[in-house]
Amino acid sequence: EWMIKNFSTNIENFKERPWTLLTASVSHFNAEHLLGNLFALWLFGAKVFRSIGGKSFITLYSFGGIFASLAH
Repeated sequence: EWMIKNFSTNIENFKERPWTLLTASVSHFNAEHLLGNLFALWLFGAKVFRSIGGKSFITLYSFGGIFASLAH
């Protein structure tokens, strides 16, 4: 219940806890979901990280997570 309230994206959570737009991007349903996302991050994120640097990568990742939550 705590995870659903603080790490999932829906309109009720957004109204009461707007930070869920960001925290949803680091939430995973199960171990397979986590491993799949880590694999994709490794495949694509390493090149982006090397090309733009750490601070810019975190900013890009954060805005990407927020945008994905809003699109959801």
